[in-house]
Amino acid sequence: MRVLVVDDNSVFREELASFLRDDGHSASPAPSVAAALEILKREEFEVVVTDLKMPHQSGLELVARN
Repeated sequence: MRVLVVDDNSVFREELASFLRDDGHSASPAPSVAAALEILKREEFEVVVTDLKMPHQSGLELVARN
């Protein structure tokens, strides 16, 4: 499964992406909504896991834009 992990906390983001990869998934990390939107322009994902409270834009804004 292709998973996009969006979180401003770098430790959590990278750990979750690593865990997902270890479980056999393809995981791409993004540090912000803006970065996630750029990635989503180029790639398709089956699942997006996002933090709700981030600086500048929330995870809910990401969901609303896609």
